[in-house]
Amino acid sequence: MILFVNNIPLNIAENTIQISNDFAKFDAKFDLHEDLVEFTELSGQILIKNIDNKNLIRFISYLQKNKIEGLRSIVFMVSDEAKTKKELKKNFIHIKAAGGIATNDKDEKLLIKRLGFWDLPKGKADQGEKSKQTAKREVEEECGVKVKVDKKICTTWHTYSIKGKIALKQTKWYSLKSISDKKMKPQHDEGIEEVVWMNNQDLKKAMENSYASIVHVVKTYEADTEAIEIEVEN
Repeated sequence: MILFVNNIPLNIAENTIQISNDFAKFDAKFDLHEDLVEFTELSGQILIKNIDNKNLIRFISYLQKNKIEGLRSIVFMVSDEAKTKKELKKNFIHIKAAGGIATNDKDEKLLIKRLGFWDLPKGKADQGEKSKQTAKREVEEECGVKVKVDKKICTTWHTYSIKGKIALKQTKWYSLKSISDKKMKPQHDEGIEEVVWMNNQDLKKAMENSYASIVHVVKTYEADTEAIEIEVEN
């Protein structure tokens, strides 16, 4: 589970799981069975082992309200990831959403600009709505582009504040194929400034002015696409 809090990625995994190469180099490592951790002293990439749910929730709450300068990412090792996920849902306002990466016949990707940042179309699920339906509806509403759903990319989690309380948004991401973009236009009443088809070079540049969670979705999509291409070539 990767949770983005104040644009900082928190990777929550079980103690038994081997750390991937992406997290091989840490600036500091802590074991809460032995160490005392001060939030304000954390900087760079951090590994924290044996954190219980109470302390994890306390840290998330602190990080949501306070920006820690220099903190890039944290890996939290927990005893049971599934139980931890349930605790997070119980302690915060749990919101379900979906969105996606739509492509056209030129293999360009559909991006939106909102609040000055490049983003992907997404939104909250309506009551009783399946995540695939939500992703399709949100792309069509926010961009005016008719699409069909292809397959799931990943799930992200991020926090934000609602009237002083912390909301935990679970977003399921899908790849989608464009059917028609003849009526393409930004949904201005949702704060969307632009809707643009981007080639790979433009997309890479746009990710320099985006959110960590969106960069994660794009990288996951690109890694899956590259793997498929290699299999086909073989």
